[in-house]
Amino acid sequence: VGVLDVEKINDGEIVNDFSLSQNYPNPFNPSTNIQFALPHSGYVTLEIFSVTGERVDVLISEELNAGKYNYEWNGSNLTSGIYFYRLNAGNFVETRKMILLKWYNLYFLQDSKLLFFFEKFRVFLMVIFFTSDFTLKIKITNLVLSITNCI
Repeated sequence: VGVLDVEKINDGEIVNDFSLSQNYPNPFNPSTNIQFALPHSGYVTLEIFSVTGERVDVLISEELNAGKYNYEWNGSNLTSGIYFYRLNAGNFVETRKMILLKWYNLYFLQDSKLLFFFEKFRVFLMVIFFTSDFTLKIKITNLVLSITNCI
């Protein structure tokens, strides 16, 4: 992966600390943005992992100058699920969680609070709700279907 895959953000702000922001949008289909900041130049890796810990993609693995960066990642070759992205820069290591939702058919029920979506032969139920402190929560359940042949 080359430096051309990552975009440096020139907003004039001086970066004092390392940071890795939450990706957006999240959940996403099929691409999302990952932003991070480096207070000084150094060797940087940005990697994607599955929930089983398998490394599924290496986005960056090289020297970068100090500054803010954005990487637009496309997960179209992966299945729906929870993934983790990890930034490693010098002594700084941070990992965040993201959700890839590849939906093909969407069905909304009860004022859009319940959402069924299909990916290939799997069916998911997504429940969207707000907690008492108005934090948006999304719960995804993989539904098991039994299919019988009717002749």
